[in-house]
Amino acid sequence: MSENGGPTTQSGTYFQNTVAAWFMAQMYHDATRGRSENRVVRVRCEAPTDVDDVVVTFERGIHYVQAKEALSASGKAWTGLWRHFWKQLDRMALERDRLVLWGGQHTDLFKGLQGMTRRAQSVPPGPHRRQVNELIRRLTQKQLGWLDGIVAIICDYEAEIASAREATPGGVDVARSDVFELLRVVDVVVKGSAEEIKEQAINTFLSDAADAATTFATLRDLAADKARTRGSWDWEALHAVLVTRQAQSIPGAPGMPEGSVELDGERESLERELTIHQRNLRKLREQKAIYGAGAAPLHLLNQIEHEQQMIRDIERSLGR
Repeated sequence: MSENGGPTTQSGTYFQNTVAAWFMAQMYHDATRGRSENRVVRVRCEAPTDVDDVVVTFERGIHYVQAKEALSASGKAWTGLWRHFWKQLDRMALERDRLVLWGGQHTDLFKGLQGMTRRAQSVPPGPHRRQVNELIRRLTQKQLGWLDGIVAIICDYEAEIASAREATPGGVDVARSDVFELLRVVDVVVKGSAEEIKEQAINTFLSDAADAATTFATLRDLAADKARTRGSWDWEALHAVLVTRQAQSIPGAPGMPEGSVELDGERESLERELTIHQRNLRKLREQKAIYGAGAAPLHLLNQIEHEQQMIRDIERSLGR
């Protein structure tokens, strides 16, 4: 996001909260309609991850969402986007997790990136070099320029890391083939402005809500509340707050102590998340044991480190 305090930041924050509210509306729909196919179980705002705008936990996998109301193929935001995606790549389960760029404008850049990632994901199976060559044949000249620009960004990042670790700059070999692997786990979503996202969410997920527009506005406000505290919502906590707010909006209805339901729900949600990460850590350690001492691949070690850090963060939030 841009520097704090400017109008772009305020607009970008509103857009980010709207994207979070989209997933909260999807969670509402999954729970109230009994949807069973990969339902949303948790939405976290400003998460302690490399890609941190919105982290959405589904029953089968996690989506790390970077929300960009506007974007150009140069500058700090462009560089930061691909550095964060590259760093997150080592801290996710490639077989089930996704990196998501959520764009706010129907520009040639967002549409071109969408086509670029889809082409990378539709390359037929085969030898890696053949797959990369197939992708290159499918890309336009403009997309090839973006591809090489991303390669340069990642090369610079890896050179910085190597220099910090070794105190001397080392040769860093990042190629199109490495970025090809990154693009295979990136989804680009373009649904338009915050207002357009709201209207689509209402029609897609909230059509049976008593006052869909008010419900979505409430979800966006709740997303903003959690963004300030790096918090999250699961369905139980979200449902409790929605019911309480609806009751409080009825004249003469008894109120509840402000924040009590939300705080209890947040603690229960954190406890459930802690259990999930502890289970993931056990499975990863079992996989590491198969390789033997000193032989585990780097991506597996990075996943173990990530799960350990998440467990420490949650336990700290729980006061342990």
